Amino acid sequence: AESSQPILVDLNSDSGRDEFLADKLELLGDTTLHAFRVRPGDDASCGNLYQATQPRILGVPDSLIRHFDSPELPAFDFASWDKTSSDANDGSNPWHQLNAHRSKPTDPIPVFIDKETAMYSLHLYGGVGQQFSFTYDGREIQFRVAGLLSLSVLHGDLLMSEANFREQFPSIGGYRHFLIETPSHGMATVAATLEDSLGDQGFDTSDSEQVLAGLMAVQNTYLRTFQSLGALGLLLGTFGLAAVQLRSVLERRGEMALFRACGFRRRRLAQLVLLENLLLLLAGLVTGILAAAVAVWPHSLQGGAAVPFRELAIMLSIVLLVGIAAGSFAARATLNMPLLNALREEMTGK
Repeated sequence: AESSQPILVDLNSDSGRDEFLADKLELLGDTTLHAFRVRPGDDASCGNLYQATQPRILGVPDSLIRHFDSPELPAFDFASWDKTSSDANDGSNPWHQLNAHRSKPTDPIPVFIDKETAMYSLHLYGGVGQQFSFTYDGREIQFRVAGLLSLSVLHGDLLMSEANFREQFPSIGGYRHFLIETPSHGMATVAATLEDSLGDQGFDTSDSEQVLAGLMAVQNTYLRTFQSLGALGLLLGTFGLAAVQLRSVLERRGEMALFRACGFRRRRLAQLVLLENLLLLLAGLVTGILAAAVAVWPHSLQGGAAVPFRELAIMLSIVLLVGIAAGSFAARATLNMPLLNALREEMTGK
């Protein structure tokens, strides 16, 4: 959930719920709200086509960090995180990295970032441990990547501990971003109750599955666009190959005529042309596949790339079929070529 105005009370406490939800407490008996402080900034998600110069920052509450101490509870997926720090709470809960000790106030602040945000929006290619900085309120703040989340509902934000947030932004009070944990069967009722009771604060809830689906839709749009452009480039290249093949046959009319005069049949010449073109086509496909494999292989080892083998096989099969059709067309042109005139030109040099 998001609120347009900061909520200054703890909605998990009895006093906070009495203030806003006094007549509806029974509807929220199994509901927990994890409230984040928010420093507004640029949208650093994949939906923003521009470079984010001041990404939004969320102050992660200790309640959320302690929440994941229990290994039985479902947790956020991490692409990678710093496992070398002694503040990792025996290594089972990565969120304790946000409270890692800093020996000096000027030391970089540990933050979590969504991996897609770090790689494609903020261009942080160094992974865990990389240091970077942004300027907020005329003051440069140093950060350190302590972990990279896999695609999550916290996409597009910098996540730091609430203690570090209050130290860096003491003038920002209240909470404006919320993760709400509630049984699925009562989710609609809880959402309606919170929006009704906190309407004056502009409280707006969203289904986390729909949020993730929206993020995936943006990424899939990019992927489909690049895939379509790549397929179009392959097909154009294949038709270009057909043009080159035809030009090659036309330029070698004298050679073909000489073969014909030496006793080669037209069909045999067509087979030679087709075989030559097929070898060139297969060599090009194999070279391209090997180059693409070399480019993707490091990302696959890190679990950051999934290869759509079925779609690639279909695309390359289409390219191969078009190439065979182009080669057959060139071979057919060889059969229909008036070789007598070509031989005369070859012998006279005119």
